[in-house]
Amino acid sequence: MKLSNSSFFILEDGTVKACGNNGYAQLGDGTTANRSTPVIAPSLSGVKQISAGSNYTLFLMEDGTVKAVGLNAYSQLGDGTTANKSTPVVVPGLSSVKQVSAGTNYTLFLMEDGRVKAVGRNGYGQLGDGTTASKGTPIIVPSLSCVRQVAAGLYHTLFLLEDGTVKACGYNVYGSLGDGTTANKSTRMQLSPAIYPIRAIWIMM
Repeated sequence: MKLSNSSFFILEDGTVKACGNNGYAQLGDGTTANRSTPVIAPSLSGVKQISAGSNYTLFLMEDGTVKAVGLNAYSQLGDGTTANKSTPVVVPGLSSVKQVSAGTNYTLFLMEDGRVKAVGRNGYGQLGDGTTASKGTPIIVPSLSCVRQVAAGLYHTLFLLEDGTVKACGYNVYGSLGDGTTANKSTRMQLSPAIYPIRAIWIMM
């Protein structure tokens, strides 16, 4: 696994500039040339949020749709293929998206209705669907609602619920899930009530 080492800037007009590592075209400028100064991603406007994963990038648009670019070996771009993309493509079938979170070869989409869709690598159960089967197109994470924020990490995931509680799943060898164990979890588990209520979540990769 190689981290992106890329930087992104949303300008006031909704366009995007980016710089850094671009080996998989993750900067969105249509090339694989590394950039030491920020360059415009020419096909992007109306961008609301950006999430950079491991050599791929998600762009949440103002209209609730999502565009994606870069490495796609595990279908993490959500377009139903495993072909890398050198320019941002619309993730089909997605609308009313509230937040995006890119991890290591897997992606989470928080919907406006509080549900979550997920796609990509799932070897540690990080998609939260109770399996370890990877997904080629975004699936609804079952039995999960009222989600306020999602965070995709290296191989584990956190879901912040509207009531301030958190559910977690995936890789746990270092105790990253916060459940007091080092056992991986393919099924979402709820963190100890001792740390509630929680306002926001982050995962450092």
